[in-house]
Amino acid sequence: MIQIEPEKQVRIEKYKTKSDECFENNDYETSIDLLVQAWGEIPQPKGLYPNTYIQYCTGYY
Repeated sequence: MIQIEPEKQVRIEKYKTKSDECFENNDYETSIDLLVQAWGEIPQPKGLYPNTYIQYCTGYY
């Protein structure tokens, strides 16, 4: 598998953390928007990177 650049990984994790916070506060729209931004940080082809959002959601690592 291809690894994501460390700087991008940090940005992705920040989006996910903030998304989780928004979700816990019932701000679902912002939570989804943040996940979409995180998804946009993942370079193509998205399926070749570890810990992508799809892998996170499905539990497949």
